[in-house]
Amino acid sequence: TDVCIPEEKAVRELETHLMDAWKHASMNSIRNLPHQYFFEALQSESLMNNCDGDRQSSWVYAAFELDLPIFVPGWEDSTMGNIFAARSLEGQINSDCVLSGI
Repeated sequence: TDVCIPEEKAVRELETHLMDAWKHASMNSIRNLPHQYFFEALQSESLMNNCDGDRQSSWVYAAFELDLPIFVPGWEDSTMGNIFAARSLEGQINSDCVLSGI
């Protein structure tokens, strides 16, 4: 699915917001499931103002609106999971801030 998402316009924009959340969680010993950080990013006015897509077409946004938990086995192998792993290996964030699905 990620092959259709423009990296600079979408992925890097989302990464900025997720990094803020991951850094805050790392500094404050907060641990959340991956979807909770995405939901936090979706509350960002600046992110939502920079989105071109239709929110009503997004299943993640629909889950956010209903506050439905999302369990995604293998999240670590997604684009954002790989970015999270890289930033963790670089020491920018603590890998413990994201809970596994187990």
